[in-house]
Amino acid sequence: MNMQRIRSNNIVNAAGYDPDTQTLDVEFNGGEITSFSGVDKERFERLLAAANDPDKIEMALASIRRGATSAQKVLTPLQQLPVNERLAESALINNFGERGTALRTEHDKQKSNDARARRLANLKPFKPGQSGNPAGRPKSITLSEAYRKQLAMTDETDPQKRTHAEVLAEQMIARARTGDVTALKELADRTEGKARQTITLTSERREQIEQAIDRMIERAASDGQSLTREEATGALAAYVPEASQLIH
Repeated sequence: MNMQRIRSNNIVNAAGYDPDTQTLDVEFNGGEITSFSGVDKERFERLLAAANDPDKIEMALASIRRGATSAQKVLTPLQQLPVNERLAESALINNFGERGTALRTEHDKQKSNDARARRLANLKPFKPGQSGNPAGRPKSITLSEAYRKQLAMTDETDPQKRTHAEVLAEQMIARARTGDVTALKELADRTEGKARQTITLTSERREQIEQAIDRMIERAASDGQSLTREEATGALAAYVPEASQLIH
């Protein structure tokens, strides 16, 4: 159902109507959605027409409630999340603006990747003698495979008949010994692993995170939930890595 934005009022955000089922969904300013069944299209149109007049909106809503055969609350995707995660996402939207949206997108992408990794981990191996690809392996290979194949081959121009990988490694070390920073970094990354990036928490960002945590705790309390500061910080840190520095 396509929701139509209703602006210039502090009661209703949007509304959508399905004429086939005579279902009207109304999204209120707090984010709650109520689905009304058995509503004729005329009542929906009156609600849209009343957009700039709070009194008329209230009258239109009263008419919808009287005419509906039933009404039920609809849980939004955000409301379906566990309480800590839901409060963290709400804080992202309210306290971090566009960056919050980007952080939420990145978090969702990581969750999707993790879920895919779990699915792959649960795949059952083929039984002995059973081929997963009866037609055989494709003749084409990836660029990475081609690199590995070439690097493992003997360098015929090398007097010691070493592999290409060994020759290139020696050349990289020689460059590093001259003070080549790029070569030094490459060797360190390959042997020690890439260094973890240090996240600097500025006073401005700290205040922003603290406000988001306070909002989460207050929202939980208003919903009758108990949320400690440590729990709120941990939930927010899943989206905003800098928040982890506030966990003692």
